[in-house]
This record gives sequence, C-alpha cells and structure tokens, in this order.
Amino acid sequence: AIRLLLNQLGLTRHNLTVFGDDTNDISMFKMASRAIAVTNAEGQLKRWATDTIGTNEEDSVVKYIIHDLSNQIDEC
Repeated sequence: AIRLLLNQLGLTRHNLTVFGDDTNDISMFKMASRAIAVTNAEGQLKRWATDTIGTNEEDSVVKYIIHDLSNQIDEC
C-alpha cells in the first residue's frame, strides 16, 4: 500500500517518514528513509529505527511532526 501511494504521489522512499511501536511495523520501517520508533516500542522494531522519540502516551509522534514541519517552514 505504501509503495502504491508513493508511486501515485510521485515520491520516493527518501520522502517517507514512518512511525511505529510493534513488530508489525518492521516492513514499513524497511521502506522508509526515516523510521521513528516510540520509546516503548518492541525491542525488535527499535533495531530498524533510524530514530527514537518519547512514548506514544506523551503525544511524541504529533510533537515530532510539528517540529519537523516547523523546521521545513523555517528553511523556506
């Protein structure tokens, strides 16, 4: 599904950031240039992560996205 979406949008894996917390996310992590695991993620998933953020209970994904978008806007 992710490959199809990337193709439809004309994007590559280098444009893809994913977030996960369990082993079912490993295949998605393998596809992305940025694979972000929450701190309380399964250990096996963390091995595939390019970065780790706070827990899912701390709204860490939303905070990461807001911070990342703010940086992109500042670069414009």
